Amino acid sequence: MSVRHLYLHLPFCPSICPYCSFYVERVDRKKMDAFAARLDAELRDAGPTDALETVYFGGGTPTAFSTPQLEALLAVVDRKVRRSKDCETTMEANPSTLPAEKCRMLRGRGINRISLGAQSFDERVLVTLGRHHSTSAVHKAWKNLRGAGFQNLNLDLMFGVPGQTLDSWEATLRSALELEPEHLSCYNLTYEEDTPYMERLQQGVYREDSERNEIMFALTEDMLADAGWHHYEISNYARPGFECRHNLAYWTGRDYLGVGPSAVSTVRGKRWKMADGRRVEMESLTLELRSREQALLELRTSRGADKNVFAPEQWRPLIEEGLAVAKKDRVVLTREGRLRADEIAVYLC
Repeated sequence: MSVRHLYLHLPFCPSICPYCSFYVERVDRKKMDAFAARLDAELRDAGPTDALETVYFGGGTPTAFSTPQLEALLAVVDRKVRRSKDCETTMEANPSTLPAEKCRMLRGRGINRISLGAQSFDERVLVTLGRHHSTSAVHKAWKNLRGAGFQNLNLDLMFGVPGQTLDSWEATLRSALELEPEHLSCYNLTYEEDTPYMERLQQGVYREDSERNEIMFALTEDMLADAGWHHYEISNYARPGFECRHNLAYWTGRDYLGVGPSAVSTVRGKRWKMADGRRVEMESLTLELRSREQALLELRTSRGADKNVFAPEQWRPLIEEGLAVAKKDRVVLTREGRLRADEIAVYLC
């Protein structure tokens, strides 16, 4: 199987956040003890891969597994796949699940990038988000990670949260920069179907404020640009050389293998999802569909999309309205376009 990118979905969480629409399960020690065998079977059925360039442990909260459980999971991966010498191996983490011992074990077993779900440095915003960690837990986890030798760390942050002020968001960005991370993911909260947040929106308890969100987005761009950060995808910023290689593989149309419940794979023009250890929702992708999907994803990046994928008359209104600019054979979104990226994607489809 000619695949160089692997995603492993570890779905267990200590609690389920009210805005989350991912496939997650509450922590269950018996299920988690048995999870290594599940990954072993799925990786065996997938067959051999090339030397992997990126591996990404997502969730859920992968670090909700105990240190021995994670060691067992990592041992399975090491037996079943081969990582290249410079493989980027990322694990998502919750601040309250990173004692020093676990951090040292992860670094020693080849995890070289951690994505820490801080979300905010405002305690009131954390409560609104249903998060069960404190800002002090973020700092403690950060100290443990740096102490274990991690030199490639991301912070997940979220804006557009109900009740969150512009001052609160600016303070969160400043607190994040003080930690000197290598990467920042700054997400605009979205209301997803079948979540408590969507119910509250529909009931009028919450309301979306697009104007406030745009101001927060612009503030983020300006603050991080002034600090020398590369805004390489709508929600992602990196210090030079620390862009997430795994996500770039998705955004540039590379094949990838996904294992674990609900994980998606796209390999050699085929796409499927994992459910109960089986491949479901099998789909054959035409070259035209893959090209259009890739263009829509690349349009979210600073590189922009191949302008030849869509007809000139489709691009023209975006350029005339100042939402995009043409650069040789690419089309790149302007700031206004980045603010309306989801709307633009629907239009191009």
